[in-house]
Amino acid sequence: MELTDEQRVYLEYARVCRLATVDGEGQPHVVPVCPILVDGKIYVASEDNRKVRNVRGNPKVALAYDDYVEDWTALRGITVFGTLSRIIDRGPDFALLVEAFYAKFPQYAPQAGPITEENSVILEIAIDRVSGEL
Repeated sequence: MELTDEQRVYLEYARVCRLATVDGEGQPHVVPVCPILVDGKIYVASEDNRKVRNVRGNPKVALAYDDYVEDWTALRGITVFGTLSRIIDRGPDFALLVEAFYAKFPQYAPQAGPITEENSVILEIAIDRVSGEL
């Protein structure tokens, strides 16, 4: 899916969103994540945990991005519905994406720990559709 310029800029600069996955029994799981947008795909770094297990079984995800302000006339946000394209756990793509995470979030390594092939995977999410208003 092709993003509008406004959607692309919003996703590029978003600091956090909520990633929704579903387990094999249909139980939803929603967690905050720090995403990056590269070449029209969303990437999320993670330990091999519940959200990763969920997308291995069901590749459909939703990501809710929003800006909350007390003046509700200024609220904005979008939900991205997507599909896991691949789980990247090593190689040149992994290294390039780690650098992209560190460029956007310089606090990542010192505060959350380094993203390494030994302790992390990167989820690549293809955007199927976008809903909401900016």
